[in-house]
Amino acid sequence: MKALQVAQGYFDAWNHRDTKGIIASFADGGTYSDPAVGQGLTREATAEYAKGLWDAFPNLEFETISEAETEPGTVVAQWLMRGTNTGSFASLPPTGHAVSLPGADFIKVEGDKIRSVQGYFDPVAVPKQLGMQVIVQPTTIGPFSFGTAALVATGKNTKPGPIALPCSVLVQMTRSNKSAI
Repeated sequence: MKALQVAQGYFDAWNHRDTKGIIASFADGGTYSDPAVGQGLTREATAEYAKGLWDAFPNLEFETISEAETEPGTVVAQWLMRGTNTGSFASLPPTGHAVSLPGADFIKVEGDKIRSVQGYFDPVAVPKQLGMQVIVQPTTIGPFSFGTAALVATGKNTKPGPIALPCSVLVQMTRSNKSAI
């Protein structure tokens, strides 16, 4: 089987919502990677990832714009993913918005199975198209956490109120942990 046929079978499995077909497309130890999931999903995890997208976008489809075998066993495919968000996405309620995401996959084929898929696309495009605000920050400074909290069990079912700490406690907290204030 030619590498282009193997790649087409993989895309067909996505478009037919065929988790078994996705799994069967991959060689033992084959992996899938993209900006949303990181590196090296197993073939089973790739099928679960696809299922999550189908749940969020029941009409999800991939249109292959172009594909070519760039060297023996390597397929490059440019695609356009489309779908309407009518299911939960990223633990958020559906928006009803349609999305259109261009991307590309680099697919390594050995024999008649996929050894690896490396996908590339803008990971911010879908959330923006769904009307979400995307905040980008360096991982070295986030996620942010402000203040210090303490749980005091009173046994009463009352609304929490303000709490005051003696100045000496604040000074001690400042000396021992400057980020606590």
